[in-house]
Amino acid sequence: MRAWRLFRMVEADSALTGLGEEIVGGRWNSPGRPVVYAAGNLSLAVLEILANVDGVTLLRNGYCYCTLDFPEEIVGRVSIEELPQDWRMPQHPCLKEVGDRWLAEGRTAVLEVPSAVVPIEMNYLLNPEHEAYAIVAAGEAVRFEFDGRLVQCK
Repeated sequence: MRAWRLFRMVEADSALTGLGEEIVGGRWNSPGRPVVYAAGNLSLAVLEILANVDGVTLLRNGYCYCTLDFPEEIVGRVSIEELPQDWRMPQHPCLKEVGDRWLAEGRTAVLEVPSAVVPIEMNYLLNPEHEAYAIVAAGEAVRFEFDGRLVQCK
C-alpha cells in the first residue's frame, strides 16, 4: 500500500517522527501521542493541508512530500459506519478516542481512516512507536509548490 505525506520543508527532519502531532495533537490523536498523518493520494494530502492552513502560510512555507509504502498486513481500518453521524465536525472527541485507543492497543502500525475533507477517500495514521513501523519505506522528499490559484480560493 502507498500513502503520501505532505509537510513543511523546515519540518523535514521530523516529518516521519510524529513530533508535531505529539505536541499539539491531531484530529485522531491527543497531545502526547506521536502520530504521522498521511493521505491515500497526493491530491488528498493537498486538500488536507488547504483545509487546515491559511493561504499566507501556504505561500510562505516551502513544502515537500514523500511516499510511504507498507504492507496491508500492518493496517487496521475504521469505516464511516463505525463513526457517529457528525464525525466530520472539527475536534470531534470520538475521533481522538478511536485514535488514542488504537495507539494504546498497539495491534497495527497503520490505521486507515476516512478523510473528513473527502469522506470516500482514506487517510492513514502511522504509529512511529510500533515495532512494525520499521518496515514502512519512505521515499525521498520531493519539493512541492502549491498552485497559486488554490491559495486565491482561500
